[in-house]
Amino acid sequence: MEHIVLVLILIPVMLLLGMQWLAQRRARLSIGRQVSVDEPTMRGEQKQIYFFHATHCGPCRAIKPLVQRLSGEYPNLVLVDVVEEPEQAREFGIAATPSFIVVKRATISEVKLGTVSESWLRTRLAD
Repeated sequence: MEHIVLVLILIPVMLLLGMQWLAQRRARLSIGRQVSVDEPTMRGEQKQIYFFHATHCGPCRAIKPLVQRLSGEYPNLVLVDVVEEPEQAREFGIAATPSFIVVKRATISEVKLGTVSESWLRTRLAD
């Protein structure tokens, strides 16, 4: 009986870890990929940070106020709702939300899955 309980606990944990590993791998593979960035989105900047989020995502809701506040200071911070703009999320290879994608000269240079600190975000926005 103990073995069955252990297996019933381990299977979901292993599935969750496998899904996280796949999302991280997909994010790493997108580095260096060219993306189409239209001029209104670029706002004259050489580098943008895209914040991909969803309304149903708890971590997205937690960090969104910080991102919205910083987007007022930094015009190169772009918020993208994956439900409203699925084509753009697909082009960037978004596998999980929240995702922060650093784009330099229309090339993905860094991908961060999950929430980030204000200092992490400010450092990359100011570069």
